[in-house]
Amino acid sequence: MSSTEVPQRLRSMSPFEYCIDRDQARFPRDVVKAKCVCNEACFDSSGSRTRATVSMPVDIHMSVIHLDGVSGVEECTKSSCFVESLRVSVGCHCTSLDY
Repeated sequence: MSSTEVPQRLRSMSPFEYCIDRDQARFPRDVVKAKCVCNEACFDSSGSRTRATVSMPVDIHMSVIHLDGVSGVEECTKSSCFVESLRVSVGCHCTSLDY
């Protein structure tokens, strides 16, 4: 497989995979999250792991609607649904161990 056929997210110095977080009591039900492939060392420009940096997720906060006892957002009332903040990893990056 050539490098152009490998997804860019896997060619990164801090590669990540996508997974689906599914919750039937939430709108949207499916949220795509990134998971770092390397929990420790990142890759350097030659493709070797380096202990000078670590792979860390890049997170955002996303507003979702929690559905309490209803099957869809169209059935929501003030007492059956509420907005909550969900922390979602959207990618990974390398960071130095020197703080």
